[in-house]
Amino acid sequence: MFTNKRVLVTGATGLIGSSIVDIFVYLNEGFKQKVELYVAGRSKERVQKRFGESFDNDYFHFIEYDATKGINFDFSVDYVIQGASNASPTLYKTQPVETLLANVNGVNEILDYARKVKSQRVIYISSSEVYGNKGDRTKLIDENDYGFVEGPEPRNSYSAGKRAAENLCVGYASEYGVDTVIVRPGHIYSSNVLKGDNRASSDFIGKANRHEDIEMYSSGKQLRSYTHAIDCASAIVFLLLNGGDQQAYNISNRDSIVTIRKFAQKVAETGDVRLLIGDDDQDMKMSYSALNASKLESLGWRAVVSLSEGVREAVVNFNE
Repeated sequence: MFTNKRVLVTGATGLIGSSIVDIFVYLNEGFKQKVELYVAGRSKERVQKRFGESFDNDYFHFIEYDATKGINFDFSVDYVIQGASNASPTLYKTQPVETLLANVNGVNEILDYARKVKSQRVIYISSSEVYGNKGDRTKLIDENDYGFVEGPEPRNSYSAGKRAAENLCVGYASEYGVDTVIVRPGHIYSSNVLKGDNRASSDFIGKANRHEDIEMYSSGKQLRSYTHAIDCASAIVFLLLNGGDQQAYNISNRDSIVTIRKFAQKVAETGDVRLLIGDDDQDMKMSYSALNASKLESLGWRAVVSLSEGVREAVVNFNE
């Protein structure tokens, strides 16, 4: 499968990236796959803390990396998983330049690196935000199902950067022959949350872990695709081997497409705390994001972590 392969993972301490690294560590420790793992992130201390004893293994190579800056790696790899990006709505607003550059310049640097070392495949972790605002709130979103895209403003640096980076991926594939696959996860959650992550799901889970009441500022009627990080990571590793060149794939657990309110209720029940629900007036301002993952599932992948199991793991083991 990945025996004697070399894999680079950027954004390695994030929700998705850290779970991808966990899978490759497991393949090495449990199945002796002998994967040389290049783990890229801004903070060596954060990587050491997240991966513990695995950090000291001979196959585990920490690479200092900032997606907003140029790279000069002195090693080659077979596979690249590009996941480095700001992933907090607060940072989209307060650091719009860095958010945009990480997803445009950062991806360009990685794709050019992959071209030079002749990597077998690059997977770019994009986002469901590329779809824009959908008018039809009853239909699951397919890979070619785009809606209204808002104009320039700081908050849109994230979605604009993701869309531009996707075009870079297909551009490098077309012009330079770099094999690229794009993945678009829905709302990913787990117990491993970076400090300062203020996404609603992380906020809910953190409060339940601390036995604090959960407060929602709207009625939370929007459908969203919730997927545990380990399922998302398994989909990405699966697509390293099975995805189609220049193809985009939604990542979503079909059994965890629920409203924000239902997700919050599940978290509150698990943490034995109260859920305080606000008014309806903000519903239309918040995103609808229910993804159809049939394209990915047709290749043979399935999510395995149920909503109840995933929320329980996240609340009990929450680590910020």
